[in-house]
Amino acid sequence: MKNYNEMTKKQIMNEYIELMEAYAPYADRLRELWVQDRITYGALINYDAYDSYGRKNISDMISKASAAKKFSQYINCSTTKFDWTYNIKQLDFAVSRTISFVETQESLEFEQTQKQLLIANGEITYMD
Repeated sequence: MKNYNEMTKKQIMNEYIELMEAYAPYADRLRELWVQDRITYGALINYDAYDSYGRKNISDMISKASAAKKFSQYINCSTTKFDWTYNIKQLDFAVSRTISFVETQESLEFEQTQKQLLIANGEITYMD
């Protein structure tokens, strides 16, 4: 994980964009795992970084700044460095966690994936 405490708000915004671009193919792969019955819907929702707290907050801060008359003045005056740092850390954690989960599930045999193990152990029942 990067040291976000050393970054400016503008650098954090750029990092946000980079994280979301890096995450995009994994979001598609996560949904594909669900379609293939390799993971449960609960795992899909749990590991979807688009719904993470950090992404929502940063997106809201950028949207509000975009609606303001002076973008940079809004960013510098209306939001704290802590807001940006905390939320980018949360997003980075969510993206890293999702990438790890997707890569692990893709590397497993079908019978060893998250959903199939739950079915085999009788923890959930499979319904068409």
